[in-house]
Amino acid sequence: MTEESFDPKIHLTYTPPTTKYTFDDLSLAQFPTATPIAASTPFPFLTPAGILAYRKALTSPAIAHHCAHSPYKNTLVLRNVAKYSSFIHDLWTHPETLRIIADVAGVPLVPIMKYEIGHTNIQANGTSVEEMLSELTAEPATSTVEVTEAEKSQDPVSGRSVIPWHYDSYPYVLIVMLSHTTGMYGGETCLRTGDGSALKIITPPIGHAIFLQGGEIQHLASRAIGTTERITTITSLRATTPGLYDNSYLTNVRPESDLGVLYREWVRYRVAKVVEEMGYFEGMLEGGDEKVDVETVHRVLETQIGYLRRTVDQVVSYELHDAVIGKYGVHAYYAAEEYWEQVQKCAGFGELVRMSEEKREFRPGSRLWADLYASRMMVENGGVLRGQVGVVKWDNERDYVMGDELLRQGLREVFWEWVGVVGLDELLEVSDLSEL
Repeated sequence: MTEESFDPKIHLTYTPPTTKYTFDDLSLAQFPTATPIAASTPFPFLTPAGILAYRKALTSPAIAHHCAHSPYKNTLVLRNVAKYSSFIHDLWTHPETLRIIADVAGVPLVPIMKYEIGHTNIQANGTSVEEMLSELTAEPATSTVEVTEAEKSQDPVSGRSVIPWHYDSYPYVLIVMLSHTTGMYGGETCLRTGDGSALKIITPPIGHAIFLQGGEIQHLASRAIGTTERITTITSLRATTPGLYDNSYLTNVRPESDLGVLYREWVRYRVAKVVEEMGYFEGMLEGGDEKVDVETVHRVLETQIGYLRRTVDQVVSYELHDAVIGKYGVHAYYAAEEYWEQVQKCAGFGELVRMSEEKREFRPGSRLWADLYASRMMVENGGVLRGQVGVVKWDNERDYVMGDELLRQGLREVFWEWVGVVGLDELLEVSDLSEL
């Protein structure tokens, strides 16, 4: 099957979104890792020819063989598609595409790495990867499904979602709808606002896109009914603005990725960012005779150190990752926060954790202990502590412990290792996760 060559004049269209939401609009704090535009309403992005060419690329045997897996029931995911599709790669890296994205975002953005170009979520009816792949066609489905009045009125936030409430691994995403939405109910992207309510971004029509700072805003994709498919394709992005560092984690994507490829691209882009920033900082220092501002030196270089530490920490060993997935399963990996919430209610929880910390049974020489004590001091003093699951809100009803710190850092494999060492999995068996 021969792919078309990407041509922005044929495959792209653009009209600016009618609404751009700021963090203030959502009653959310804007942290230094973010930029003012938090999200947008849908806007035209792909022409009919672009939609057809994109979907045709997704149906290639190479993508089916190398990129498909199913992390959730009735959900098919395609990853690393740009490696097997020059059309998809060229679309997302073309200057005209990046110009459109920058116009919406308000800052220049580029794909964060090749692996994360064109990540595609497919809501399907099949139960196996093979069944769901057979439903994927180049031509968008036009058939509809009868929907009851009760189903039409269902709240998308409380109903079953395609992707549950989460933060993205990376700071920015552009989400493009590749399915017809006539007759579709649900399918919205819902954003968690500062007061806990959900702002619903209307479902984009086919060929339309929405912009979102998904790494900074908790969100979900509600399940669509009334149509036989819901296909969205997503590219993760980062800012190229000097001094603006991305708040990225690999937590959500490690189990659904080829770790060898993912880690290589992760380290390359992070090192490239550090090199860019050091070059920019060196240029600021060059040629001046005045005293160096000590506070600036500390701030810039400590930011670099923290950025590189995050880079290293997210490269979890292959052996530990495989051991945790093999022992506890992918479902347990993604349900780590729910397990943590439930196991704290078990009799004996506090004593086990206290004794383990006193004896330093878990990784006794690890830097993680210093991280724990620093974070504990911060939350006890009312400081703002951020992590992979957003801002850590602490009520001081119990001590901040290693389990909290590992989940904050997005180290779910290490969290499950710690659970086993402490013996918490004897208080609440992992098999009970199916009931959470």
